[in-house]
Amino acid sequence: MSLADTTARAKKHAGSIPNEEHDSRRLFVIDRVEKAQLEAAPIRPEWILEGAPQAMCKRLASHKFGWGDACHWSCTAGKFKWHYGWDESVMFLEGEVTITDENGTVYKGKPGVSLFFPAGTTAVWEVPVYIRKLAFNQKPVPWYLHYQSRVVERLKGAVNKLIG
Repeated sequence: MSLADTTARAKKHAGSIPNEEHDSRRLFVIDRVEKAQLEAAPIRPEWILEGAPQAMCKRLASHKFGWGDACHWSCTAGKFKWHYGWDESVMFLEGEVTITDENGTVYKGKPGVSLFFPAGTTAVWEVPVYIRKLAFNQKPVPWYLHYQSRVVERLKGAVNKLIG
């Protein structure tokens, strides 16, 4: 995404925030976390174990190369499996949920609690009434890219020491 695309997107999102100035120099995406903005985001039918959970979601921001995003998500009562294709960190905002990992360990999600779900794992979610969260998703970075990044950073440090 180019700087012009980022600026256009920021201006588009700025309109959803009352009293925000429209400034063509705006580089950051700004939004609010409001339930009214959530849109239907159905859970895969084969993942649903009990009930009829209704999920809603709004993407708040996304990485320009598709490596990650931030989402506002909610779900009504039900029980379902969730398969994590990306690393996901969540912060629960409202309601409660019981989450059971593949080893049978049980976690309680409620406002103020955060959890991290590694890519490649599966969890069973049991929502008694309603749950709402912020989710920060990131594609796992392959080991060889981590290695290359460390090499590049060390080379930069060595060059900076030489140049002064």
